[in-house]
Amino acid sequence: MLVPQGEIPPKTTITVTVGPSFEECLDITWSTDPPSAASCFDEFVIEMVIDHNRGRHGEDEKRLAPAKDAMVKRVSMGTDRNACIQNMPSGRHFLVAVVAKLRGAVKVRGSWTPALTLAPQSRKTPICGFDPLGNPRRDCKGCPCPGYVGHAWNANTVEKSRCRRCGCEYTSHVLVETQEILDRRTKDARKYLQREPLVELPPEAIDWEERECLMWFGTEGRFHPRTALGGSLPSTAHGSHGHARRVSVVTPTTEARQHFHRQLWGCFTAQTWSDKELVVVETYVNKSSEFLDEVAKQDSRLIHLKFQCKPGQDWSIGTKRNMCAHVASGELLANFDDDDLYAPAYLTTLVSAMEEQSAQAITLSGWYVFHAGPREWKFCDPIAWGLTKGHDESDDAVRSWAYGYGFSYVFRRQAGLDFFYEDVNFGEDFLFMSQLQRRKGPRSVALFHDDFGICAHIQHGANTSDSIPLRDVPREEASDLAVTELGAHFERGLLAAGHESLEAVLQEPSRERRRRVTAHLCGGDWPGGTRPARVAVVECAVGATVAEFLAALERELGEKCEGAEVYRVPPAHALVSRAGAAPASVAERDDLAASVLGIAFLADLPEAKEHLEPETKSGRQWRKLLETAKCPLESWSRIDLRTKQLWLLPPAAADNTEVHGDAQREEFVIVRGAHKKSSAKALKGVSNFQVRLPTGADVATLRFVLGRSLPATAKVLADGPKGDSITLKDTDLVPEAITVTDFKFSRTYFVHMSQKQTIEAMTMIRAFLRKPETQAKVLALEAEAGGNRFAFSLLVSRMYQQEAYPAISRRNGFPDDALDAEVFPHLIGNHLRSNIDISFLWMEVEVLGRQWSGAEDGLNHVNWFREERGVPPVCSWQEFYEWVSPIEMNRLEALDHLRRDFGDLLQPL
Repeated sequence: MLVPQGEIPPKTTITVTVGPSFEECLDITWSTDPPSAASCFDEFVIEMVIDHNRGRHGEDEKRLAPAKDAMVKRVSMGTDRNACIQNMPSGRHFLVAVVAKLRGAVKVRGSWTPALTLAPQSRKTPICGFDPLGNPRRDCKGCPCPGYVGHAWNANTVEKSRCRRCGCEYTSHVLVETQEILDRRTKDARKYLQREPLVELPPEAIDWEERECLMWFGTEGRFHPRTALGGSLPSTAHGSHGHARRVSVVTPTTEARQHFHRQLWGCFTAQTWSDKELVVVETYVNKSSEFLDEVAKQDSRLIHLKFQCKPGQDWSIGTKRNMCAHVASGELLANFDDDDLYAPAYLTTLVSAMEEQSAQAITLSGWYVFHAGPREWKFCDPIAWGLTKGHDESDDAVRSWAYGYGFSYVFRRQAGLDFFYEDVNFGEDFLFMSQLQRRKGPRSVALFHDDFGICAHIQHGANTSDSIPLRDVPREEASDLAVTELGAHFERGLLAAGHESLEAVLQEPSRERRRRVTAHLCGGDWPGGTRPARVAVVECAVGATVAEFLAALERELGEKCEGAEVYRVPPAHALVSRAGAAPASVAERDDLAASVLGIAFLADLPEAKEHLEPETKSGRQWRKLLETAKCPLESWSRIDLRTKQLWLLPPAAADNTEVHGDAQREEFVIVRGAHKKSSAKALKGVSNFQVRLPTGADVATLRFVLGRSLPATAKVLADGPKGDSITLKDTDLVPEAITVTDFKFSRTYFVHMSQKQTIEAMTMIRAFLRKPETQAKVLALEAEAGGNRFAFSLLVSRMYQQEAYPAISRRNGFPDDALDAEVFPHLIGNHLRSNIDISFLWMEVEVLGRQWSGAEDGLNHVNWFREERGVPPVCSWQEFYEWVSPIEMNRLEALDHLRRDFGDLLQPL
């Protein structure tokens, strides 16, 4: 029976059916029950919200509903009962519903139904761009889709013939002749490379990336980017990002450099980084490297690609570097020059430094150089050298020196695929780093000043680039360089011809490198009582950390030095000058800082005086270097080779020392934020706030720091070039001033904490909790709470707020109220999964504070890290709790025992 228009049958329902999934499209159909009810409505509206549960609803799917404050997108479909909603964000989960309206009023609402869009990362590369008949397709004639993306399909799945991106039929996409595309790519490459002639691209190159085509042209068609290793490239089994935690050492070389290959292999095998491979691309005229050929047969860690070239027709270093990145399987790539020396800890040191700064790449900004001819050691520091010429760190010439030497590049494989090297033999390194910084921001490339000799750049007259000599290195200093540890790994005669003089420098396997350091202990309240100022001479290992130095000092003195703050240049208020007990002048402290940095002689150069005046840019940079040397050392910091004396403040004095450590060493910006209030109800909320972020932070980092104060649906706006407001994406860099569309917390100052700052803060809380009086107070607070764990947690948090957080804030230059019981755990949680030292410290702090939920979380993270490294976990939570929870248990001794037995993956404290 037909229902008259406008008369809606009782109990009418709407059923939504979600069709096949696409990347930027939702395919939706719906029906009414009874079917005849559909004609009663004059409009159907689709409602869509992002599903933050990502489809994980389980048994509750019948009761699906979005959050109350969710942003709902509505699309009117008229009287249609099917829709293809395009321009949807890819790789997201949604909830969709259909409502039926009559004369503008909602009459029937359907249930929320889950839907999703596919992620582009899940594409199967070989079929992208080709329709089911194998023909290349371009942009869509029916929508803005820029190019056809195919599915894996068969004759029984008609929907798979539709574009994976936009959902349109493949016939809607422009058909392109394969040869037309290949000819256009060849023409573009000819213009880019300025080279004639070019080898014709094969038909399968229709699906190649630009980088792959350039490698084909750069090798005259000798290198096929998809079959170089007998498999499909560039995606490895672990994706284009590479095998997690694997480092691929990459080296381009030639037949003329085969006498360096034993040395290269020796440096590679000596690296303490466990999961590694060596990728060598060699070109030769007569014969490939017999040594590498033989090693490759016996050791699968070596990938040796060799190509014979005609005399005078060798491929460029840039092309070979691109080939190395293409076939590498590691998440991280490290350039090794075949003639340089790399200490066993080289990879571990640079990878750790890069990850600490959340960078895409890292390179040495200061390094040791060995001149093979005169057999002299030098130290090269482009930034310091530039200051004497009146060029600060931002000067183009200084940047080309600091970032332009590829022998020390370590970078993520994805960056090596996204930003390829130019097809040249000189300057390809700096061009690579420059485009990485242009696209990812200046902080995407970190610098590491090598004060320990983890790398020796060899000058022998055949290098493709020359370093800038800065200062002479005495033999005593050279004999303590970290590269001398290679003596335990190299056989006699392993060094290349012309480097034999280095064999005298490499230490014998049985020789342990030791040194003496003078310790100046300032008077004050030390553990065990008040003590006067005194001096001690300590023998420790070369390259010892501050923690190891303090342990040696404790053995020398027979007393505890726990919690001491250690300086290379003494603090002004604690300095005992050379002349006696009087505090030193500013000039004396500056002289000591310059001496520690190895740049003291620069100030005496004739041209340096005018360039280092305080009002000049280079002078301000010089002052920044000196201030860095005056900062306290971290417990894990290694004592550099130039430091002969150290000054120690007692713990009480150290706690009151303001703005040291990361606050001065790490560059940051203060972002000004404003809340764009959208309703009268919001007028009482916060209107302005500030956020302290690391320089180069993106919007995703800003959102994390603001936490619950900035809802996920809130937009972050900035002023556009024409004075209008633009919405920033999570990957955009944060400008100095922003506006947010929603803000839900009364705090007005927010801070970001780096891994170093977090470890330092946790170490300070750990030291605070280890005091006997603090442990007694914790037990008293637990008794006061009367078994109420929530009340006990609040009491402990209040104790931290009053007695621990202020010292951390002062040390880092934060306002006193920047940290509290909600903010601090939130900032710590950002690093728990990325740093085992933080996880272990968190576990210790929570045990000492008897906060068992947090302690369990910390133990679980520690066990996860250990299992990831292939070592047994500490124990189960139940075993751990039964061990450390009894009130009579000495938790300090228990945790010390735990750190001794399971601290194999930890930095020493």
